[in-house]
Amino acid sequence: MESSLSGEHAKVVLANLVIEMLLGSALLGGPLAILLGTIGALGLWWSRGTRSLEKRFTPEQWAQLRARLRVLPKSTRSYAHWKLRLDPVYALVLTELPLKGELVDLGTGIGLLPVMLGLTRPSLRIRGVEWDARKAEMARQLLRGLPCVSVEEADARAYPIGSPSAITMLDILHYSPLPDAQRLLAVCAGALAPGGALLIRDLEPSPWAIAPWLERVWVRSRWSRGGGVHPRSSSELAQELRGFGLTVVRRQAGSGLFRANTLILARRPTSSLGN
Repeated sequence: MESSLSGEHAKVVLANLVIEMLLGSALLGGPLAILLGTIGALGLWWSRGTRSLEKRFTPEQWAQLRARLRVLPKSTRSYAHWKLRLDPVYALVLTELPLKGELVDLGTGIGLLPVMLGLTRPSLRIRGVEWDARKAEMARQLLRGLPCVSVEEADARAYPIGSPSAITMLDILHYSPLPDAQRLLAVCAGALAPGGALLIRDLEPSPWAIAPWLERVWVRSRWSRGGGVHPRSSSELAQELRGFGLTVVRRQAGSGLFRANTLILARRPTSSLGN
């Protein structure tokens, strides 16, 4: 009898041990798997982003870019490194912009796009426009010594654009309420020289994407000076731009949780017959 009870007790102990191991694996292994999976995904994303962007530079230009980033404050330098490696928009934009002429970068921020263009396109005149004095000063530090680039502190919505070969607006249109955004879009479309390109990266109003949420965090933290976040669908923007006589192509400029980013490439026909 005692032998039978001992056997039953051993079975209960073994069963409890197995259950505890399974529960422990589920409770600990689940978060651990998510953490390791996230790290692995970020590593792959980082590697792919680096290769995609780096191949747009010569080795000397890439080394110069990395050296220039060192002038930024430490926290901003870290942000810039992550931005260049994880954000696909720069590799996309660099393939579409002209080698010469004039470009206006509205909402230039700390000058990441102008510094890349200044290093790879010395014959392209670049005007960066930024309304945040902190960022404008950091951009000037980053761009110092590049004769083809200048930075002006101004509100893009009231800036005299002129008639450039290209205009870029990366992640700024959604900071303006609809009437202001529509006016800025009309001004940019009307300013383009024949054959000129207007490149806009903006948010899709997706409830499941992380990018709109992050933009609201930037606004609340005062990293971005926008008064709010007002995303519009890329199809609406494309229709509006076509109404100004531009040809429009939309491209995905984000993936995964950041899939709400869309790049719009609009061009002014070289001939009036195209209007």
